[in-house]
Amino acid sequence: MKRIGAIAVILALTWMISSGCKDDTEKVCQTGLQLSFSGCLTFGVWVWVDDEYQGIASSEEPYFFELKDGSHDLYVRSNAKLSENSKYFCWSDEFTVKDGSITYVVLNCCASAECED
Repeated sequence: MKRIGAIAVILALTWMISSGCKDDTEKVCQTGLQLSFSGCLTFGVWVWVDDEYQGIASSEEPYFFELKDGSHDLYVRSNAKLSENSKYFCWSDEFTVKDGSITYVVLNCCASAECED
């Protein structure tokens, strides 16, 4: 009886492997902004798109924000002060997102990105 069960399992597995899988799923393309940083220490940033708060991200790794296609205004501000002058890092930029694609924006931590409170 055990042999019949084992043979049935082997036949079933062989049939499943040989028949393969049909991929009936539709591919979903993300639309939005991939935000990343260059030349920065690790800190958090607050992100606004079109004057709407999107959330907090880290300068340590890229972060994706799902957005509608079209032109957008970006404003990003660090949540930590720079030690030498009590300023923050701030960035503002305009970008365009196309339907079904991701727009990549890289923000650099340099002296020109410093701003007041």
